[in-house]
Amino acid sequence: MDKIFVLALLIFLQTGTAFASVGTNTENGVNYKMSYPIVYTNDKAVQDKINQDIYHYIAAFKNDYNAGKFYQGRFLYDLKFENDDYISLTITDSRYNMGAAHPHAFVRGVVYDKHTGRKLPLSHFLKITVADLKWFYHGHLYSSSGNKINGWAEGFGSNGVSDDYYLLGNGGIALIYQTYALDAYAYGATTIRLTGDEVEYFNRKNRT
Repeated sequence: MDKIFVLALLIFLQTGTAFASVGTNTENGVNYKMSYPIVYTNDKAVQDKINQDIYHYIAAFKNDYNAGKFYQGRFLYDLKFENDDYISLTITDSRYNMGAAHPHAFVRGVVYDKHTGRKLPLSHFLKITVADLKWFYHGHLYSSSGNKINGWAEGFGSNGVSDDYYLLGNGGIALIYQTYALDAYAYGATTIRLTGDEVEYFNRKNRT
């Protein structure tokens, strides 16, 4: 057993901290590649609840692949943030249809409570309106590669407040918008990023 893992486990037993770690499982087929997370916690019920939710996304990808709904695909994840209370992940489901000019990727943001296993909605961390974002997102828009996008995004008004998000740390939050939703395909899934100070402001402004 890994010495670092043992040390972390001993610290948990002494402090009562909600321990969790994220492992990676891979699976490859003729026309697909998968790399997906498996969450381990000190509470099996919490662990099972989180992994069962993640499995819904895995199963949807595999079922659609087996049904021939797309030609080639990739499924991958990224651990965005973790502390004693939360695990924040993005899950990317990328599909290429036969004859299409390029693949299309859908990026989901999922945040789990490490104490209960519950998947938390955006409203747990942020209260914000479409009107807030309409004047705010300029200068806060980033491409999928993490580069700031200058200028105004196109067609924002019809997209509303995204349900997909991830935690940035220090109270910050990134709202995920799918490819084409706010800008050109080349930018991929874009994010509107708010600092912890900005999150506090909007929560204070919209608390009633």
